[in-house]
Formats: sequence, structure tokens, C-alpha cells
Amino acid sequence: MRDFCEALWTLYGDDNFLDWQNEVTQSLYEALGQGYSTGDNEVGLVERLVDTANGQSYGPMRISASMLHGSRSYVEFRYMDKPTTKELGDMAIVSLVTRNGARLLQRMMVIQNKKARGESWSIDQEQLFLLKNFPTLTGNKGVLRRCGDLSFWNRSGCLGAFGLLREPGEMLLASAFLVSELMYGKKSLSSDKLAVLDQVFSSFDRGMYSPLGLPLWIGDPEMLLDVIHHLHHRLERIWGYPFTALCPEFPRNVMFTRDLHDFTRAWTLFSLGEFTCVDTRVVNPKADGFANLLLRKAKLAEDVDLPRDEFFSEADFGGQMAVLAAHFRIEG
Repeated sequence: MRDFCEALWTLYGDDNFLDWQNEVTQSLYEALGQGYSTGDNEVGLVERLVDTANGQSYGPMRISASMLHGSRSYVEFRYMDKPTTKELGDMAIVSLVTRNGARLLQRMMVIQNKKARGESWSIDQEQLFLLKNFPTLTGNKGVLRRCGDLSFWNRSGCLGAFGLLREPGEMLLASAFLVSELMYGKKSLSSDKLAVLDQVFSSFDRGMYSPLGLPLWIGDPEMLLDVIHHLHHRLERIWGYPFTALCPEFPRNVMFTRDLHDFTRAWTLFSLGEFTCVDTRVVNPKADGFANLLLRKAKLAEDVDLPRDEFFSEADFGGQMAVLAAHFRIEG
């Protein structure tokens, strides 16, 4: 992971990388604008995003995207005290870092996209409950059909999210956790409710701070990396979890993006979604397996040594979902 932290540190100061992020964002804006001008529904807008994002690349980073066609993906779970069936989501965002084909880091986010009606978005409370809590679920139809007793860790609060689409061609992203806090049981989320997030959260972390509150390092970068390496292994022995996130330049945990610029920058700097693999270790087995299932079916990681499927070998895969993957390759 040291090599990845060094590469990420370089990207933070690379003006050409920033230009590329802006170019990707502009192309996404144009795609959404065209979709709104022709009256596309959510599926049509997502398809435009997929077609536009696919193939965008900068140095060792490449975005691959594919639209899996089939039936909408439904899962069964208990909503409070009653059984219910809801759509899981219509988009999955994956961030992947590999060295010579071996995974170093992977994150995943399941998104349900909603098109605004006026100045608000209709949010189903049962689906919100699903994407916030990920209770034990069973695949009913679509991508997880015939898969049962699935439990996904959502430690970050960012495994599930809503893509909030609005005219003339904009996309906001909010974790289901934040949406739940803003709605207070209501059936729709108004745009004015989102204004409070600017006061509580930065839509994209522009500072260089440690997620655990460690002070900003102003000394020799090489010494900093040695300190991080030492802390990482010390804490892993104590707590049994790879605390690579101690690195100040390590990916953030972005829960809200105000616009497509924030979204693109957070995604291509590996700051979206739940960690499923960290420092070569699988830390969220079933979510990791689900992400790998989507990558395989969408043929977006054929050069990656994905682990053997332990949970979804019986899946009757025939669901509709957009899969977008940002892949950073470290060679040598």
C-alpha cells in the first residue's frame, strides 16, 4: 500500500490529472444535458453516463463502464417487523487498485438513482431502510436471484447511496445514511434540505488531514511514509484490522457530493463507497463477492486476479444494473 499512497500523493498535485478530471466531468454534464433535453427517464440518463464514462483514462487510471440488461433487481428483507421486497439499486460504483493484477484496494457503492420532480425527489422509505442498514436479505429477482441470507457490512455508512438527478443535467450523490437523517420519515427529499449539508459536511474534502484527527505532517514526506507504515502494522496487530487509512493522503470517506465535479473527483481519488479489500485483505467478504460478481458479469476486470466466488456461485444472474469501475494499476 505504500506504493499506492505515494502514487495518490502524486495525483493530488498533478495539474494534468486535475485537467483530466475536469474533462471527464464536462463530458458527463453534456451527456446528462442531452438526456434531459430529450426527456430520458432514470434508466436512459444512467445509460448515457455509462456510455460517456467508459474508456476515459489518465496514465495508470482507466474508467470502464457497462450496462447489464435484464430485469430490475429486487431483494427480500424485513422492514422493521414485516417482510418486504424492494429494488436493491440500479448502479454500482467500484474503485479498484491493483499491482500486476493483484488487488491492493477495492471499494464499492450501490446507488439508486432518482430523477427530481420539481425541487424534490421521491424516496421510498423501505428502500431507504435497505440502503442504509443492509439487513439480512435474499435475492428475489435480478442480479442476486436465488442468493439468500446475505449480510453486508456498512461500517462507512456509504455502501448504499442515492444519485439525485435534476435539470438541466446535474447529479448529486448522498449516502442513504444522510438521506435518512434529512427526511425524518417523509416521502420526499426537497432540495432545500440539502443546503444543511454544506454547513455540516464539506461536499469534498479539500484539506490534507488524517481521518483519525492526527495533525498535518509538515516534515519530510519519506519520514511520514515510514511513520505511517509503522503505525499501520502496530495497529493491525492490536485491533486486527488494516488501518492504512491513517495515511493523511489515503482516500477519504465522502458521503455527499454537491455536483458532478465533486462526484468525479471523489470517485477517481478512491473516496466513495465501502472498503471491501484493503492492503490485499478482504475486509467485507460478501460485499466484496458481490462487487466481484458485477465486475465479472460486466467484464470490467478481466486482467485482475479476483478471488474465487464463495457466496454467489448459485446466483441466477439476469438483472439490470449499471456498473462503473475506476481502476488504478501499479506496475512493477
